[in-house]
Amino acid sequence: MSLTCFIGALQPPILLFMQDNDLEREFQVHRTDSDYALAEFWKWAISCLIGLSMGCIGFAVDWGINLLNDAKYQSTANVLRSHGELLQPGFHQ
Repeated sequence: MSLTCFIGALQPPILLFMQDNDLEREFQVHRTDSDYALAEFWKWAISCLIGLSMGCIGFAVDWGINLLNDAKYQSTANVLRSHGELLQPGFHQ
């Protein structure tokens, strides 16, 4: 027996409608169309909320990085104005 056949034998079969237990199977059998629609709505709503929150976090991080870069630039410009007369001509604003 080859190794490929052995590994293939270890994989469980794919079931289209897997229920973990009798209670879940009973719930799925008696599920109405409105229950299904509500579940689908919540799946998409939660996905959209996650995407929206990640977008807001990304914009906040980008804004914070830009603030830190501007502060670093201003502090460097202030030091060069006060102490670095020799280096200042190469420092463009």
